[in-house]
Amino acid sequence: LRDPALARRLEAALDLGATACEAFAGAVEARHGRDDDVLGAARFCAMLEAQEGVRETAGALIGQAVAELDRLTAATIEVAGEIGGEIGGEIGAGGLDAAFAALEAERPTAEGLLDTTAGMLDRLRDFWTATGVVTIDPEVHCRVRATPAFMSWVTAAYDNPGPLDPPGLPHTYFVTPVQPGWSDEQADQWLRHLNLACLENISVHEVYPGHFVHAVCASRRSGLIRRAFWFPAVSEGWAHYTEQLGVEQGLAEGRPLLHLSQLQDALLRACRFRCSLGVHTEGMSLEEGTRLFMERAHIPRIAAEREAMRATHDPMYVVYTYGKLEILRWRETLAGRPGFRLRDFHDRLLGCGLVSLDVAREYVLADRHQPTGASSST
Repeated sequence: LRDPALARRLEAALDLGATACEAFAGAVEARHGRDDDVLGAARFCAMLEAQEGVRETAGALIGQAVAELDRLTAATIEVAGEIGGEIGGEIGAGGLDAAFAALEAERPTAEGLLDTTAGMLDRLRDFWTATGVVTIDPEVHCRVRATPAFMSWVTAAYDNPGPLDPPGLPHTYFVTPVQPGWSDEQADQWLRHLNLACLENISVHEVYPGHFVHAVCASRRSGLIRRAFWFPAVSEGWAHYTEQLGVEQGLAEGRPLLHLSQLQDALLRACRFRCSLGVHTEGMSLEEGTRLFMERAHIPRIAAEREAMRATHDPMYVVYTYGKLEILRWRETLAGRPGFRLRDFHDRLLGCGLVSLDVAREYVLADRHQPTGASSST
């Protein structure tokens, strides 16, 4: 740094942060950990309640996970059959493999990945603005950049300005390109993974109208708590819900590969839901969890092993699907009320800010006829 005084302040802040991290690590090490990675049904449900205010039994959660997996599997078979007809194949033995192979075949080039993504965001912005089902601020945009090295483990991710940052700072969508030093085979595998349909579905989740649109709306909330704290069930539930919403609004019309990509991502999240419950409440082994991801989400073993292992250290990755299902339940409830409009529902949900699931539920389902300030405590 050119400013010596600023450099000294930064150094002091780094020392303070390092000391705090060391103290926290010492406190964690002093606690007596469990001998295994299994929470058990009671602790699992208690964690969900503590984090999101959700009261469920393990059996009820398992039932939801199984039902969603079955629904998505049936839809995947149907869409794969449509793709099979287009490519001259048949659904049946190998039919799903052929459909997913067709999905991976349509991929961006290494050199054009970022430009392709930027053009994709422009089209998605126009699509969602035209649908009118969620408010898109015309003055705030999201730029596309290559993922920095320290984040290169992600495929693509939205990065927003901090809640205490001054207004006007850029919003960024990071996309991970082919890495220097990769072989031609590794580069080809990466671009097959980041195929055009997959990239578009991720962009719906991360940007339009997923995390980016949510963050822009949340940044305008007056309360710091609703802007600064982040609860995954509403945030990830909303972003995951918008993938299905896109299909409902016609984004995949005449584009079965995009629909297949949306379903595969949904299957992956539903497998997380089922695997976490299996590992922590039913004695499911990691090998059984790995096979679940391979057979139901149609991903290779190396990715399936990582997904199953994640259940041991991130059991709440159930909230992607659980949050989506909750939002769909709220929508169904409100759709039966006079004067329901989908845009109003979405804007009210985003207007909650970054809150827990129980707070969002109370706010979204509140009587619309009460005075404007009646729900300000949320």
